[in-house]
Amino acid sequence: MKSKALIACFVLAAGFCAAAAAEYRPEAWNLQAREKFAEQRYGVFIVWGLYAYYAQGECYMWHGKIDRDAYERIVDGFYPSKFNAREWVRIVRRSGAKYITVTARHCDGFALWPSKADGYNIAATPFKRDVIGELAEACKAEGIQLNLYYSLMDWHRRDYPLGRTCKWLKAYAKGQKPDYASYKRYMLGQITELLDNYHPGNIWFDCEWDQYDRDRGGTFDWGFDEIFDLIHSRQVLVANNNHRAPRPKEDIQLFERDLPGVGTMFSKNQPLLDDRPSEQCDVIQYDVWGYKIGQNRFRPPEECIALIARAASKGSNHAASGSRCAGNGEWGAGNGGSGRLP
Repeated sequence: MKSKALIACFVLAAGFCAAAAAEYRPEAWNLQAREKFAEQRYGVFIVWGLYAYYAQGECYMWHGKIDRDAYERIVDGFYPSKFNAREWVRIVRRSGAKYITVTARHCDGFALWPSKADGYNIAATPFKRDVIGELAEACKAEGIQLNLYYSLMDWHRRDYPLGRTCKWLKAYAKGQKPDYASYKRYMLGQITELLDNYHPGNIWFDCEWDQYDRDRGGTFDWGFDEIFDLIHSRQVLVANNNHRAPRPKEDIQLFERDLPGVGTMFSKNQPLLDDRPSEQCDVIQYDVWGYKIGQNRFRPPEECIALIARAASKGSNHAASGSRCAGNGEWGAGNGGSGRLP
């Protein structure tokens, strides 16, 4: 009898949560911002950060199983002398793109702005300049919208709870003291800085897959309502690359390396919804998102244009990865072509 009562309580609670989610209604500003985003159609994804100096792609710390302390020593030598925000944005504008999404903080935890929430950021390098701030000013000057990528998981913070990546990155688990309440405070602090200082069009989350959330059959609770409400309070949109159907408060449905509704890679079980805009993000090089030295396999311009057209035919935006940004900040450096988009 007791177990039946518990089951009944669980069903009632689940029904209440579903009803609460169903009650969410986007405000007028939100619907207008969604419509504006849908009309933009084409953007450029810039995957660039501390990892560019290693020249082995954006997830080198994980794939290379690099010890955290050894990886972070590069901070003392990070000086992208050829970084020129205005030049980057002009290249994007000339490609016909209407917006940029840049990795403000990737999985290695390094922030490209002088964050007060954690000292592991651009201010700790000899370069010191506010990369996100300079890109924000350049985007405003060139009439391009700036969106900011933010990784939910973090291989730098010791309070981040051990996730799926730890199965491979054993060196990362050393010294961890998981405390999600602490980690979430840090995330909310950084997200607030990004919202208030740089006024992006959307916050583009990634890596929810490292922890399976309770509403998706897992045991972890990211506490997304508080995170999403914070973003919406600044009239900024939420995008979450979770490879699943979006939650009610997620304003943009993302498809990573899959055409919307055609799941061949990461989105095999992801339905295409028609109640919000969607974006397909893909690479112009075949193997990685970030800069990799010696990379010489790139999509030809005709294929890039075809991807944009095919995404548009499905009513979706397309964001191509401008990942040919070397560790010194030069766009198109290295072997294998210029990396400039068609």
